[in-house]
Amino acid sequence: MDFDPKQSKCLDWRKILKSYRLSQFQVPKACAICEKSSTTKCSGCFRVAYCSTQHQKDHWAQVHKHQCCSFKIVHHGGDVGRFVVATRDIKAGEIIIEEQPVTVGPKQFTSPVCLGCHKEVGFSFRCPECEWPLCGPTCQARSIHQIECSTLAKSKFKPNESHSSPESGQNPIYECITPLRCVLIKSLVADNWNVMSVMEQHTEQRQQEPFYPVNLTNTVNFLLNHMGLSTWTSAQEIMAMIDVLDVNAFEIRTDEFSIRGVFPLTAMMNSVCSPNTQNCIDSDFTCRVRAARDIAKGQEITATYTLTLSGTLFRRKNLLESKYFACKCERCSDQTELGSHFSTLMCSRPGCKGQVTADDPLDFNSNWTCDKCQRSISHQDVESLLCELDEENQTTPVQKGPLENRIRVLERILHPNHNLILDLKFSLCQLYGLAKLPEPQAMINEARSKKRLCLEILHLMDAIVPGKFRLRGMFLLELYVVSLFLLRSEWENQEQGKMDKTRFQRSLEELQGILQESIEILGFEPQDSIEGRRCQTALTYMEKLSIMIATSAQEKEKALSVSAT
Repeated sequence: MDFDPKQSKCLDWRKILKSYRLSQFQVPKACAICEKSSTTKCSGCFRVAYCSTQHQKDHWAQVHKHQCCSFKIVHHGGDVGRFVVATRDIKAGEIIIEEQPVTVGPKQFTSPVCLGCHKEVGFSFRCPECEWPLCGPTCQARSIHQIECSTLAKSKFKPNESHSSPESGQNPIYECITPLRCVLIKSLVADNWNVMSVMEQHTEQRQQEPFYPVNLTNTVNFLLNHMGLSTWTSAQEIMAMIDVLDVNAFEIRTDEFSIRGVFPLTAMMNSVCSPNTQNCIDSDFTCRVRAARDIAKGQEITATYTLTLSGTLFRRKNLLESKYFACKCERCSDQTELGSHFSTLMCSRPGCKGQVTADDPLDFNSNWTCDKCQRSISHQDVESLLCELDEENQTTPVQKGPLENRIRVLERILHPNHNLILDLKFSLCQLYGLAKLPEPQAMINEARSKKRLCLEILHLMDAIVPGKFRLRGMFLLELYVVSLFLLRSEWENQEQGKMDKTRFQRSLEELQGILQESIEILGFEPQDSIEGRRCQTALTYMEKLSIMIATSAQEKEKALSVSAT
């Protein structure tokens, strides 16, 4: 895909910056009702025009309220700043935001990548102009590289194999590429530069970080002094773009590369740890933000900037360190994490069996207390314990026996729903059914264990991140496969009369519902993604299941006819 930053635009960026030009879009000039020359445009979507206020009201009531943009950006003082609010009821699965990036580029720490397609690359082919490694002539001609090529060529700096770290393979010269692409936007598309310039930067906080002078030396000074940018940009502008990237950029991941992109609208959503949206980025770099569950008019539209399947301590510290805010969302504020006990410990006092939670989960220095014996534990001891247990998890062999034993050990220390146990259950669930066992009953027993794990994981996800999230779709598919195996095993190996045809068909229809939900969720994802490919597999399963249900219905009808005669 040849992404061209010069052509990147989004009508809804006007919601971020009112000066963003509408003239570059084909906005209707005639009234949507009478086709007379318009005097005003819909301020919600800018996509329809009207000759009068009355026609705007009439069109809204009759048609447009169901078609207009479903969100607005609200400006609020204090810590909240800007956030996104639903302007109408939004159904789960509906696309809320769709935008291309202002620009894309390599991550700050990366091994050598092609500057055209961003795949990992060797040094066998170099651009004839700038001498940076590329895949070949096709990538040399890509727009994203053509924009920067002359600047790179003038600098006479280029990556060499000797620059890469022997341990990680990372090449430090690539740190400058994406900031360079950002500042180049200033001369290419002034409107897009202005949109990036008003994005959150947290400059004051970042200036106190130890990496700030490193960025100044490695990237800012390098671009100014060695790549010749000092004639048309400044240290402040380059550093502002580094801040924009670190605070706002989204990962764009495929099977072939992992880069970052700037999506201004998507970045406007506030982060909570039980969000109501999920985004996916297609192969053409289009980001689509989709409602994971129903969102009511007036409700805030939220995303997450951290790992939702981690505990409160980790999530809040990660957000504070990377995004410069202490999360106070509903989930973080709740000692039990919305009743999930995703961070809860078990009391170590003999015979107590109480549950230990933070006295104040919004205070990093809070003590933890048992709800039965009131024994108190310092936050230092809790953090030390969790760190130790996590390290032990990392060294546990990814094999069924060791993982099962490890879970049994942890369940004496942690609540069964604890995130450190969930991590192990994820791995264990994938191992069950992977190898064919010699005894049929052993396969059935393992399938039952897998089904139990799937149900436990889905139940826990329903508590902390309810909605049509891609991970739910993946586990529903796992649940379907193992449940069908168990159902067919029971039907084929049953004792006489234990399961009749009516129960068998009803069970098949219940599995059809599970499979259908999985297909719906995975169908939201790009076809070339892991989830998209699993969706294709699920569609094949659905065809086979539909035949099974139809055949079962025919056999049942035939049996009833025989019985009646």
